[in-house]
Amino acid sequence: MSESPDPLHPGFQMFVDQLAALEAAGASSWDTLTAQQLRDATRDMRKGAAPVEGVDRRELRIAGAQGSLDARLYIPEGCEAPGPGLVYFHGGGFSIGSIDSHDGIVARLALASGVKILSVEYRLGPEHRFPAGHDDALASSRWAFDHAESIGFDRSRIAIGGDSAGANLATATCLDMRGDTDRRVRFQLLAYPNTTILGSGGSRALYAEGYYLTLAAAHHLFQFYVDEKTALDPRIDLLHRNDLAGLPPTLLAVAQCDILCDECLAFGRKLREAGVPVEIQIFPGYIHGFLGFSEQVPDVSNAFSVIGRALTVGLDQAEPRPETGIRS
Repeated sequence: MSESPDPLHPGFQMFVDQLAALEAAGASSWDTLTAQQLRDATRDMRKGAAPVEGVDRRELRIAGAQGSLDARLYIPEGCEAPGPGLVYFHGGGFSIGSIDSHDGIVARLALASGVKILSVEYRLGPEHRFPAGHDDALASSRWAFDHAESIGFDRSRIAIGGDSAGANLATATCLDMRGDTDRRVRFQLLAYPNTTILGSGGSRALYAEGYYLTLAAAHHLFQFYVDEKTALDPRIDLLHRNDLAGLPPTLLAVAQCDILCDECLAFGRKLREAGVPVEIQIFPGYIHGFLGFSEQVPDVSNAFSVIGRALTVGLDQAEPRPETGIRS
C-alpha cells in the first residue's frame, strides 16, 4: 500500500463528492445512525434503480439455523438445467443489507456468469448477534446441496460467495464444510471481503474518511453484531487463522480505494501460502461496495464481466486451477 491515497475513478470521485456535499449540508454520517436508520438509508439509495432484465426470479423459504429464511433464486436465460450454482451472501457489516438491496448485484452476476444464484436473507445484528448470521450461512449452504435438484443446481458444481461481510460468511462456511465429502464446494467467490474486525493502519487509515465506507462507519456496523470477545472468534477473524488449506479455488475481487484493501490482499497471500488456488483481481480507483454502483458508474460492468467469467470457469473446471497472480 502506498503512503498516499490512490486516485479515484472519476465516477466514484463524483459520488463521494456528492456524499461530502450532503454531509456538509447537515446529513447524518453513518456512524451516528441506528441499524434500522442505516437500513432505511441504504434502501433509499437504491430507489429508482431499474430492475435488471433477462433473469427469472423465484422467491423461496429455505432452512436457516433456527427457522426458515427468505431466499431468492436467480435463473439467467439460457442457463443449463441442472447446471452450476452459487450460494450468495450479501454485504452490510453483518447488520444491514438484504436480498432486495443486492438484487441488482446478484442479477448482474447471474447474467455475467450464466450461473444460477441463490441469494440468502440471513439474520442480522443487533437483533441477532454473532454467530447467528454465520450459523444461517452454513445451514442455508447445506440446504442448497441437499435440495440441489429442486432449484436446478448440479450439486457437483456449487460455489459459495458474497461481498464484504457476506464474503466473510462465505469463507467461514467453506471452512466449516471442508470435511463434508458429500457437499463439496467447488469454488469460492469473494468480493472485497471483510476478514477481520481488528486493525487500524495501512489502507484502514489511508481511506478512513472520504471514500464512501469510512472506518468509523465500519466499526459502528460491526458493533451491532460482535463485541470485543466475539470479534476474535476464528469464524469471523479469518485473517488470523492458520488453517486455510483445503479451501476451494478462489476469486478475490479487491477495491483499491477501500479501507479493506490491505486485509484483502493479505488474506489472498495467506490463501496462496496454504496452497489454495487464488486469482486476485484489483480494481484501480474503485471504492468498497463497487458492485452496487453499476448505474452511477457504467465501467462497473467490466468488473461484472471479470468476476462472472471467473465464476463460470471455476465451476466448469473438473480440477482446481493452477495458482494465478494479481491482476489490476
